[in-house]
Amino acid sequence: MEQMVDFDGASSQQLAGRLKLRHLRFVLVLAEAGSLQGAADKLAVTYAAVVKTRQEIETVIGTPLLVGRGKAVALTPVAHAIHQRALRVLHELDCLGEEVVALRSGLCGQVTVGVRLSHALHWLAPALVDFHVMYPEVSMSMVDGLHLAVAEGAVDIGLGRAGSSRWHGRLEFTPIAPVRTVVVASGSVMAAVDAHSSWPDMLDHEWCLPPMGTPLRDRFDDFLRQRGFGSPKRQIEINDLNTHAELMRAGSFLGLCAEPTGSALEGEGVARIVHGPVPELDDHIALFWRADQTLRPVVRNLRNFLQQRAARATSEVADPRPDQR
Repeated sequence: MEQMVDFDGASSQQLAGRLKLRHLRFVLVLAEAGSLQGAADKLAVTYAAVVKTRQEIETVIGTPLLVGRGKAVALTPVAHAIHQRALRVLHELDCLGEEVVALRSGLCGQVTVGVRLSHALHWLAPALVDFHVMYPEVSMSMVDGLHLAVAEGAVDIGLGRAGSSRWHGRLEFTPIAPVRTVVVASGSVMAAVDAHSSWPDMLDHEWCLPPMGTPLRDRFDDFLRQRGFGSPKRQIEINDLNTHAELMRAGSFLGLCAEPTGSALEGEGVARIVHGPVPELDDHIALFWRADQTLRPVVRNLRNFLQQRAARATSEVADPRPDQR
């Protein structure tokens, strides 16, 4: 098979063989620093050492790494391509290092889990306790973080509504359980709306809504848009269930929430579920993670553990009969 030829007649394999890991790390630092002097400061080396490394790389690739002079420099297209690949290569090496440590001395490391829905948390909490018993050397953090946080790498695994298709391709999903959405009313609004109220009338009231860009808000905005309606003119955006409940207690609002949350508010006399089912807002609780990177061993093991836990729970719901053997 013919080899692809790049700069100065060197093949792609020859170029890859000449680039060292320190070259890739240097390009990452250079891209972050934005200048040779900035790279020297970050690496705690002399300016001359940075210039020498730059010249080494440029000799290998046969083209400049930077355009511009002084502080006004930018990566060339070739340098940008190296930067993007270097991110992946060095991430894979980090994963390999963790894999070796895990195989040699047991699973360890840090994993950050994002969760927002209260009933998702009820499912997740005992699963994390069991995982921690199996792998006591793993340190876990639970934060309020959803799709964007996972896509940007701030959170390793998320558990929440699957959301709109705009996340497909950036994230991978495993459905855990269906989640039904209801409209709830509090205060004086409870008496003002019922199952026969029209959407224009309901939209005249004040609403508690999730922030724009969140899965439930995306579905609600699409639901209204398809019917020719805009968003409620009066609204308070909230991204915390406790805040939602306190606002419902304190004032007169309409709001959106998962059915278990709505039932809990109704049971406490804080709010009432209104307007019947809104199937267009229904979704799935899903486990999601980045699709474009190899998962670190600790993250992959937790993902697999949670997937198995979800599959077992689904099987038990589908066939609740006791074992007759």
